[in-house]
Amino acid sequence: MATIIPLPRKALSTAELIARRRHLPRVDSRALRDDIDAILDSSL
Repeated sequence: MATIIPLPRKALSTAELIARRRHLPRVDSRALRDDIDAILDSSL
């Protein structure tokens, strides 16, 4: 049996988190919603 444990990391500052966010691609919310609706059964 194996155990998966995350490696310890130093906490990122607010400025570092904001800088990382700037490099993320924009999300098309309508396309995302359409994809989720196509996968999930909305009758549940």
